[in-house]
Amino acid sequence: MMSNRLRHSGLWFLAGLCLLAAFATATTAWLRPVSVTGQPTLQKISPVQSQSQTTEKQTTSNLPSLASYQPIWKLQLRPVIKTVAPPPPPKAQTPPPPRAKPFTAKLTGTILEPKHSMALFTTKTGEITFVGIGQMIEDAKVIQIQPKQVILEHNGQTLTLELSEVNTPANHRRAPSRANVINRRRPIR
Repeated sequence: MMSNRLRHSGLWFLAGLCLLAAFATATTAWLRPVSVTGQPTLQKISPVQSQSQTTEKQTTSNLPSLASYQPIWKLQLRPVIKTVAPPPPPKAQTPPPPRAKPFTAKLTGTILEPKHSMALFTTKTGEITFVGIGQMIEDAKVIQIQPKQVILEHNGQTLTLELSEVNTPANHRRAPSRANVINRRRPIR
């Protein structure tokens, strides 16, 4: 391995070489001017002329006139892309609201108690449902329960259901009691 001292001295030597090369380049550039057109300049600068006069003559004689750039200025280097806003998407027609389902439950009975009235409904499936005031059945809200009718709010409309005479307890046929069934046995032979 190299020691730190040897490494540092090598770096200083390299920095000195770079400094010497930079000085030589600057001196060469100062002694020999570079021409703009690539041809060597034959004109020597006399000490009588001021430097500003010589640079004006050099720049005016070596550079093309502005008029010569006119054809280039008119060139369209990049194609002009006109951005056209896309047409607005067609307005989606809102589908008509789904048809409201008709109220299919049937009023079976009412139970009237202070603050706890209930209405009995029989659904399409044959299930009996007890519903109180303010509760929902088949998207309908129970508003009022009266002895023989129930008032509902269904799809923003008031719907009144009444008990039919067939459903009243007086018209129901009594189911045979267990005792009657036992007494109707067939006689033993």
